[in-house]
Amino acid sequence: MSGGKVVAPVTQAAVDAVTGWKNSVDGIYQRQVEAFAAAAPPGDRNARVQAAIDRAKSQLGVPYAWGGGNANGPTRGITDHGGPADAHGDFKKIGFDCSGLMEYAFAGSGANVHRPAAAEAGQGPHVPLDQIQPGDMVFYAGAGGKGHIHHVAMYIGNGQMIEAPQSGLNVRIVPMRRDNTLVQYATRPIP
Repeated sequence: MSGGKVVAPVTQAAVDAVTGWKNSVDGIYQRQVEAFAAAAPPGDRNARVQAAIDRAKSQLGVPYAWGGGNANGPTRGITDHGGPADAHGDFKKIGFDCSGLMEYAFAGSGANVHRPAAAEAGQGPHVPLDQIQPGDMVFYAGAGGKGHIHHVAMYIGNGQMIEAPQSGLNVRIVPMRRDNTLVQYATRPIP
C-alpha cells in the first residue's frame, strides 16, 4: 500500500503490452508513409518536382492566411493574438501561410512536408544555394539568415520562387530574394 492505495507491481506482461502497442502504432504509421509514397505520381524526380510546382501554381492569387493551409488545400487562418495577422483579418480568411502552401504543393508529389517553416527546413537533404534546383525549398530567417527561420518558399527555376508571402498579400511568383535574411542552404524534399 502506498498512501492508502494498493499499488500493483509492474509486470513484464504490462511492459510487453505497452511495447507491443507502441510497435503496432509505429507499424501503422510506417504503412501510411509507404502508402502515401506509393501514391506519388509515377515517373522520375523531374515529374514529381513538376507536380509540386504545378500544384503550388494552381493556388496563385489565393489569400495569405496565417496558420492556413494543409495537404488538402487552403484552410481558415488562425489568430496571432492581436498581431499583424489579426490586423489583416487572417483568422477570417481561407488561404495559405508559407508553410501550409509548401505542405499542399509537395503532397501532390508524394513528398511528406509538414509545417512550420522551421521544421520544413529539416525535411529533406540540405543543398548549397549554388546547387539549387526547381522544387527546392528556400528559407528566410532573422540575424543575417542565421536566426529563427520564419519564412519558406519554393524555388521554381529561372531565378523565381512561389510563396505565400505575408498578411495582406496573395500567393505569388516573384524573383528569389537574395537579401541578408536568406538562409544559406535549400532543402530538397524530393531528392
